Amino acid sequence: MPFIRDVFGTPAQPGNVDHLEGHVAEWLWYMLMRERDDAGKVMLLEPPKFTVTDSGPDGFVVYAVDGQPLVFRLWELKKHVGRGAVSATVRGAYAQLRAEGDRYLAQLVSMHADKGGDLGVLCGQLVDLWVEADARAGAGVGVTSAKMPPPRQCFTTMGTHLKEFTEPGQLEGMLCAVQEYRALACEVRKYVWTGL
Repeated sequence: MPFIRDVFGTPAQPGNVDHLEGHVAEWLWYMLMRERDDAGKVMLLEPPKFTVTDSGPDGFVVYAVDGQPLVFRLWELKKHVGRGAVSATVRGAYAQLRAEGDRYLAQLVSMHADKGGDLGVLCGQLVDLWVEADARAGAGVGVTSAKMPPPRQCFTTMGTHLKEFTEPGQLEGMLCAVQEYRALACEVRKYVWTGL
């Protein structure tokens, strides 16, 4: 129970559906990032937080790219299940990265700076690299949306909101469209409950 109570609740007292949807969105991003092979070799992929209401980074990944210095991306992950435009959710993620990115990375420094080799060196410098918009730093926004059809364009204004990141590949976006997203989240919860 201590592992599931905060997000999933119990069959007798289900948890907050809004939090459940957010938690499942973070796990979808994590699973998709584990399968990704177009950005470089994943050296560190931070798993989702224990609950979506915990303060801190939503997603963090470090890549090795063809013999170059390691690079990282700090991700802000959102779910969009309302009637409004997905773009409003995306803009909120941009604002959160601008306002809290350095603080989130400071938390990650304390968690990963003691790792060995180049990974530990990079993780010890996360905040400085972010503030300086170094080529090794970057941001990502991921949105899981139930809006159908999904928007034809997304993340087109990311460069104007996070304009300090000007190098190719420093900004990434991921839109995951799931038509019956609430049903999917509730199905995940049902599977988790089978372990009780």
